[in-house]
Amino acid sequence: MRHFWYGPARVSLLSLGITLGTPWLSLAEPLVEPLPLSLSAPLSVSFSEAPAAPESTALPPSPEGSPVALKEMAPKEVIPATAGLAFELAPTIAPAPAAQLTTVATRLEDLVQQQVTLVAQARAAVEDTERRQVPRNTSIFDRGIVPTPPLVVPTNPDQVRLTRAQPISLQEALELAEINSKELDRARIAVRRARGEREEALAGFAPTVGVTGQYSFSDSADIRQGNIARLPGLGDSPTITQPLSGAVQLSYNVYTSGLVESLVGASDKRLRAAEADLKRIRQGILLQVINAYIDLQQADETVRIRKASVAAREKSLTDTQALERAGVGTKFDVLQAEVQLSNARQQLLSDRNNQQVRQRALAQLLQFAPTANLTAADKIAPRGGWNISLEETIVQAFRSRAELDVQRQLAESFVDRAKAELARLGPQVTLSSSLDARDNLSNVGGISLGYTLGARVSWQLLDGGVAAARVKQFEADRDTAVNRFEDLLTQIRLEVESSYSTLRSGQERIQTADKAVESASEALRLARLRLTAGVGTQLEVIRSEEDLTQAEVNRSNAIFDFNRARATLDRAVDGL
Repeated sequence: MRHFWYGPARVSLLSLGITLGTPWLSLAEPLVEPLPLSLSAPLSVSFSEAPAAPESTALPPSPEGSPVALKEMAPKEVIPATAGLAFELAPTIAPAPAAQLTTVATRLEDLVQQQVTLVAQARAAVEDTERRQVPRNTSIFDRGIVPTPPLVVPTNPDQVRLTRAQPISLQEALELAEINSKELDRARIAVRRARGEREEALAGFAPTVGVTGQYSFSDSADIRQGNIARLPGLGDSPTITQPLSGAVQLSYNVYTSGLVESLVGASDKRLRAAEADLKRIRQGILLQVINAYIDLQQADETVRIRKASVAAREKSLTDTQALERAGVGTKFDVLQAEVQLSNARQQLLSDRNNQQVRQRALAQLLQFAPTANLTAADKIAPRGGWNISLEETIVQAFRSRAELDVQRQLAESFVDRAKAELARLGPQVTLSSSLDARDNLSNVGGISLGYTLGARVSWQLLDGGVAAARVKQFEADRDTAVNRFEDLLTQIRLEVESSYSTLRSGQERIQTADKAVESASEALRLARLRLTAGVGTQLEVIRSEEDLTQAEVNRSNAIFDFNRARATLDRAVDGL
């Protein structure tokens, strides 16, 4: 007889008892029909041979072909399962035909496998739900806080498969970059935080108001004891008291030796620095998008040129093979044409791979869906000239670059913070007042009011050198900001000069490349005519094809270098 083992529980093929808690159910029906079995815990299945039943408990064999008879009896042994599930093994079993046992075993195995699958899916769903749940904080100060979204990763290949190509223009890419950029979002958050710090500093100019209240109920045992010991006729003292009191306090810093003013100035400059940094990050992201878009355009143009080169070499191979068949060409010419075609195809494959990389880089930069596949929709052309002189461009860059403003504001904020540390050593004058109200609800007398006015003067004469040490730290931070400011001046000037030179040379390169493409196209046409007429060689055609391909590549490189330099100059003068 065969059994199923499920962890600590064993299931007989002929008799099955299930224990859920305390009830015990015995299925004594013939197992020639499918069993409606449901499990509530994931189980692992294995097989083992059951031990032989004792001779004294064996039943007489059933007639041949009759249904399997099960002996109804109380459970002899119940082995609890790990998840509150147990199965009973009936040691006394009537023999049954082998075919029926095999059918029952197969059906029971299929049924158990289905139940195990369903239980595993249910457990996965429960774990996913528990992972998505965020503990709720019952504090009134945390109400309205957005919970952290669930952090999940794709698990199915269909979820990461690329979709069909989607064309996008440069203007659309720039707009999407401003909306979807995570780095830009972090910069906006930093600005929002800096505004909060400034509001906190401004709160130092406002008075503070506080309210307190207190109520208690007391039934005094001491007074009650005194009432018992008191002579009759003298009257009892009340044992219950219900004091109620409240107060309103107001405090105002009249003089702080410039502490609040310095803190406000420092926070205001940090806010300006955060806003300038936001501007810097925005310009940097837009420049990255423009360069990524230009890289994609260049990859597309290179693939187009390589395709044209492959088509030209296929035509040359066809012409060379025709000349060989006509008896005016040689096998060497055919081999040369085949080699050139193979090399062109290799370059095309490499450029297509680079094109796919550029597409994914632009999609990732724009925070598109991981399955998006972008293509450049704008035509390839120079972005326009630059009518400003080099000197004026450098001056405008110094005046408008956000990086310089960031360091300038940080340097000034460190000075204000140093002043604030020195102001803490000066005298501090604070005025305060309070209004008190008291009442005893156990007595009749009404509410008693009172008020207090006061002034407090504090002056820290010695702090052990803490303020002086902090001032030195802020002075060092200021010097660091000044050093970075000077370094940025040099970098910006070099960047502008390099881009300006590239822009000027790019205009000349584009004009020269246009003429070279025209000349190379005409030379290739003449070389093919000479080869067809029998006065030229295949080598001349190959060289002409290479010259045309190189001329087109040079022209595209000149255009894209020009556009990159123009974008860098636009950023330098805050033109993005």
